[in-house]
Amino acid sequence: MTRFNFDSDYDDDDDERRDQEAEENLADDLFLKDQIISVQQENNDILKMEVEEKLLEIAITVCQKSWFWSFRSVTGKMRLIKKVYKQFRNLLLDQKL
Repeated sequence: MTRFNFDSDYDDDDDERRDQEAEENLADDLFLKDQIISVQQENNDILKMEVEEKLLEIAITVCQKSWFWSFRSVTGKMRLIKKVYKQFRNLLLDQKL
């Protein structure tokens, strides 16, 4: 009775198949990681746009509450909104740090 027979127990094809499967699994894992990263980046971009949109809405609301708002020209209103928006954005960025 032989305990180990190279002809029947050990097969080079099994090792090659395992190596090939390991390489395929590694490639699949890398692809999935890339997909996850791209989805996270897209989510971050969407969130950033939503925050900026909300800041703009708040800036407009604050500017409209000014007593002089109705007497300003359209360009003056736009400049004031831009100024308030930038101040809010800078305030928010300073808070993150």
